[in-house]
Amino acid sequence: MIRLSVPGNLTYRDVAVRVVGAAARILRGSEAELRSGNELGDEFASQLVSAFSEAFNNVAIHGYKNLTEGRVEIEAREVDGVLELEMRDDGHPFDPSSYQQLPDALPEGGMGLFIMRSFLDELRYVKGPPNVLTMVKRFRASRT
Repeated sequence: MIRLSVPGNLTYRDVAVRVVGAAARILRGSEAELRSGNELGDEFASQLVSAFSEAFNNVAIHGYKNLTEGRVEIEAREVDGVLELEMRDDGHPFDPSSYQQLPDALPEGGMGLFIMRSFLDELRYVKGPPNVLTMVKRFRASRT
């Protein structure tokens, strides 16, 4: 398990994204990519990082809007070929299931949920406090 706690603002997004990318490779066991220093070199890590980045943006921009600065707690874990990435925050709640799958037009913003759903196998949300968003991505078939 890998944990990170950062302030919930965009200044810390790059740090969180790098940790999530490395966590994806470590927990998946991709030693070759770790040694090469290629942080976004594989599709699995790139997709997870893209989904996470959109989620972090939403928390920083919308979740903590008009609030004093809060934190984002991130936990990554691997269980039987599945990587679960959990984000916790105390910002304004946001329920991703209440929004449509794809916007009618391609706006400048508003594509975050579409990107998350496209790159993840499962997206779960529990309204808080704390709000908990769990992103699930499988990298091999589950053992039975």
